[in-house]
Amino acid sequence: MTLYVLSRPDVNNGPQVLSGISLAHTKLSARQLAAIIAQVALGETGIKLSVSQLIKSLGCNQSYVWLAMQLSPGKRAAIASGTDETSFIVLANHLKQSRQPTAMSVSA
Repeated sequence: MTLYVLSRPDVNNGPQVLSGISLAHTKLSARQLAAIIAQVALGETGIKLSVSQLIKSLGCNQSYVWLAMQLSPGKRAAIASGTDETSFIVLANHLKQSRQPTAMSVSA
């Protein structure tokens, strides 16, 4: 069993962080998985999941995540905390309009 470790406690002064991709592609026994999950739950080890893994595990819409990644950190924080209730449809339209090229005048 070889797990890809993104960081080590002796280098970063924190718990080791395992790659979620490595965990997904490594053949682990039920005992090994249980021990790793317990380590994560107790803060002894961390897991760095890819965006795709987070979307799948949390059951979120991929387009919503892409849109949220285009927003400013402040806007994302306000939406995540529930203080901003702007519709994602409105936000998507705003981003779409802001990316359209503007007409340029050409003088001869």
